[in-house]
Amino acid sequence: MKRQSKPTKMAPSVRREHLREFARDVGVFITEEQRKQKKGREFPPTVSYELAEWFLKGVVEFLDGKQSSLDRALGLSSGKGRPIVESPSGEAYERAKRVFELRALGKKWKEITDHLGLDDHRNIEKELKRYRADILDEYRQYALRS
Repeated sequence: MKRQSKPTKMAPSVRREHLREFARDVGVFITEEQRKQKKGREFPPTVSYELAEWFLKGVVEFLDGKQSSLDRALGLSSGKGRPIVESPSGEAYERAKRVFELRALGKKWKEITDHLGLDDHRNIEKELKRYRADILDEYRQYALRS
């Protein structure tokens, strides 16, 4: 088996141009695959159209300067702030859910902090604000199942 040689040093602008050319070639390849498929080609495509579109869109966003990195353009790295999670869980979420329920029952912040054994209501207000949409969505899903 032939050993691969070390990549030569290239200027970032040259590498960007190589990436642009590669993306263009992938786009042409996918277009050709789709054309063949419409003509009644019997076997499946060699590349997933959805994945190719995702890749090409990310490359174009990166090359056009809309994203600071290719990782970010492809959605592989998170942005600033709290990470997005599929469904929240944990102690803070459960506490926010309990606060939501107590507020729905008309309890005052002082009563809630006393009930939870806390000194200050500002932190639980922030938690409730952070998770309110998820809590409402959870109750909505529960109501639809019932």
